[in-house]
This record gives sequence, C-alpha cells and structure tokens, in this order.
Amino acid sequence: MSDRIVVMGASGLVGSGVVESLDAAGEYVVAVVRDSALAAEYKARDIETEIADYDDPQALLGALSGADRLLLSLPLHERMLAWGRSAVQAAKEAGVKYIVRPSLMGADVTAHFKLGKVHGAIDQEAEASGIPCAILRANVLYQTYATLWADQVRAGVITLPEGDAKVSRMDARDLSECLAKALMEPQRHSGRTYTLSGPESLDNRDIAERLSAATGRNVRYEPAEVEDFGLTLEASGMPEWNIHMLLSL
Repeated sequence: MSDRIVVMGASGLVGSGVVESLDAAGEYVVAVVRDSALAAEYKARDIETEIADYDDPQALLGALSGADRLLLSLPLHERMLAWGRSAVQAAKEAGVKYIVRPSLMGADVTAHFKLGKVHGAIDQEAEASGIPCAILRANVLYQTYATLWADQVRAGVITLPEGDAKVSRMDARDLSECLAKALMEPQRHSGRTYTLSGPESLDNRDIAERLSAATGRNVRYEPAEVEDFGLTLEASGMPEWNIHMLLSL
C-alpha cells in the first residue's frame, strides 16, 4: 500500500485541488474537512475523509493517525497560527514523516505585513518540529477575482488599494499541482523552500482588460484608498482580523 497522504484544508480551493491531483495519480489520499456535508461529497467519490475541528487537539491527532505525509494548509482566520501549532504538534505525536506547507511569498516572522508574519511563524513551527518539510511560498492567486472580489467584477468596477502595482499572480490549479508533486516526491523536495509566481506581472488595469475580453462585459479598475477600502470590507461583514490581514498586504 502506498503512503497515507493527509490533506488538511481539503475544503479550500487549493487543498481540494491537491486532493484531486493525488487521487488522479493513484495516491492514498485522506481529505480532512470540518464539515460533514463536505465529507459526504468526498466519500461519494470513494475518497477517504476525516472530520476534525482544528480547535480539538484529539480530533487532529485522530485525523493524522497513521499518516505518512501531511499537507498543512490552513484557512485565513484569526486562530490560524494557533491551529498551525496544534497541527504540527499532532503531526509529531502521530509520527508523520513529511510535511508540505503551502505558505505565502515573503513569509517570515520578521515580515513587514501581518499575514507574512503569521505564515512565517507556522513555517518556523513546521521546520522546528524535526519532521522533514517542504515549503512552497506562492504569490496571490488569480482566483481572488472569482471569490473575494467577485461582486466587484460582476458590478464592472474593480476597486482595490493597489495603485499601479504589477503582481506576478498565479493560478490556484498550478499551486495545487505543485503541492501535489511535492507530496509525491519527498526525497526530491524535503528541506527545500520554493517561491512561486505566475508567468507575468499584471496590474489591475491589465486584469480588468482581460476580464472584459473573457466575459464580454465592460470591467474597469479604479484605485482605492486603503482607509476607504477597509470601510468597504467592514460594511460587507468581513471579520475584523481578516480585514487587517488583507489591508496589511
């Protein structure tokens, strides 16, 4: 039997893509989710699942029992760092032999932006665990325009506090494939840290032009002030911690 590869964050955009890639490659993959409905969806496709609340150390330990390799992916949440620490501890107790961490470009405990510090601290926890690790630090994903900023795109106006900055965004599907490769090839990638980006740097005017061409509707970009953007996010009901994380980027 092949190694048991446990994917934490299997309900997320990237994590679900990793499950798909591993399953297609014939790997023994276990999807960890926090929702029984999502578990049922995976089970209907004959993919093994574990339901675990990240605030429950025993549930995490149970989900990782017998795991050989772990994808340590975490949601953007105010308890993200605490969950990361709990997951690393559970991995040690469960005897996990290899961890792959989907991190963020620029992640470091001394990073000048908050999300970079959080990711950097989780990376540091994984590296200090004594478990061999591979860390993949990706730039922001194109899919934010279809998720976080979908309402803006539908309204025809992208309003973000990014000025004319060009960003080497990447596709979530490419990131998922990279993570799956790292999980399948521990001897090649263990001890390595990679910085990942897309093939070109685009600003939001470039993005708006391409969205217009793809959708057949007029989409334009209007730069926003950081303070105004924060108020817009607050009015949308986004949790305060998440707002600060986004604004710090």
